[in-house]
Amino acid sequence: DFFIVSEVRLSPTALPGVELSKEIEGLQVLVSRVGGQKCTRCWVYDPKVGEGPGLSPVCPRCQEAIAVIQAEGRS
Repeated sequence: DFFIVSEVRLSPTALPGVELSKEIEGLQVLVSRVGGQKCTRCWVYDPKVGEGPGLSPVCPRCQEAIAVIQAEGRS
């Protein structure tokens, strides 16, 4: 949520293909596509999209949100 991306991994060591930041000393960034399908509710790509029982193809986070909404009797 903080980065508004599908996935973020923080690593204390450099990874192959990483670029050095020009603005922040010591910061290294690697950008790549994440696997999985796009959630129809929040548009985040997640490998677990559609694995929930009886739900449209949504991610686990949206499955939880939908369950809470349904439990509260909201539609």
